[in-house]
Amino acid sequence: MKSNQTLNYLLFFIGIIFGTAQEVTIAPARIKSDYTLSEKADTQIIAKMQKVLNKSGIIDYENAVFALVPEVSILSEHTSSGIPPIAEVEYELSFSVMNIFDGKTFATHSFKTKGRGSNKGNAIAMGLKNIDLNSPIFSEFLERTKSKIISHYERELPKMIQRINIQVGAKNYEEALFILSQIPEAIPSYASKILPLTEKVYKSYEENLGKEFLQRAKSKWAISKDEYTASEVAELLSQIPVETSAYKESQVLLKNIDKYIANKDVFYRKLREKEINNAHLERKAAIEAIRAIGVAYGKNAGTKVVLWK
Repeated sequence: MKSNQTLNYLLFFIGIIFGTAQEVTIAPARIKSDYTLSEKADTQIIAKMQKVLNKSGIIDYENAVFALVPEVSILSEHTSSGIPPIAEVEYELSFSVMNIFDGKTFATHSFKTKGRGSNKGNAIAMGLKNIDLNSPIFSEFLERTKSKIISHYERELPKMIQRINIQVGAKNYEEALFILSQIPEAIPSYASKILPLTEKVYKSYEENLGKEFLQRAKSKWAISKDEYTASEVAELLSQIPVETSAYKESQVLLKNIDKYIANKDVFYRKLREKEINNAHLERKAAIEAIRAIGVAYGKNAGTKVVLWK
């Protein structure tokens, strides 16, 4: 009963978080260009992106699934033969909003500009002065793109739910969380369809995690029984989520290692502190970082877009 109450409690708070964070977040990405841009041009472009995304309140460096990807395409260039030589470059700077994992492009907005400088790199940097991402036109572009993203994932929801259930059936819980992490909270069906599914997958993820820690602790204890091993085993047991079936068995094993512990007062105080800290982390994960687990898993597998760090 306690387990169900706690899960409902966590789900309630997850609902509060998702209910108040109805934004599609976007991270600034590194520039795509056939020509190696100068550090000055790099800095100018990232500063422009950061400013507009911050102003819109949608910037996210850690858990964003979508990115604003700038790309420079040279249209024409000419360098005079005088002393000093002057380079003139006309180019297009486009900004695309993409899914960082599958590379899907939702929309692109382009600027044409030109610049003059002592070399090609400086000319490109000078041309950036003509580009204003804080204009109403670009803000409208971001708003329209967010709407496109929301519409796309609402349409794709049945297929994505099917993929999630397949992964859960195969016990690939991190893969399931990865798919879930790509679904924006802002879609109309999020509260009714995705929130309960997220809770279900996360519960299975924790259950599996608890079993893994318990098995590692058992294996370690079976090999050696001494004070040092007892400390290592206790460390593993303290990481088992309380709301899992493995937790009860972990407490039995903890009693078995008790006689090998020399300074029991210090040992159990530290263990209790560890459990309290992990309990806090469990709540934080359930409320804030379910998406982070999926995004981190996806990033480890590789992305189509290179983000600014």
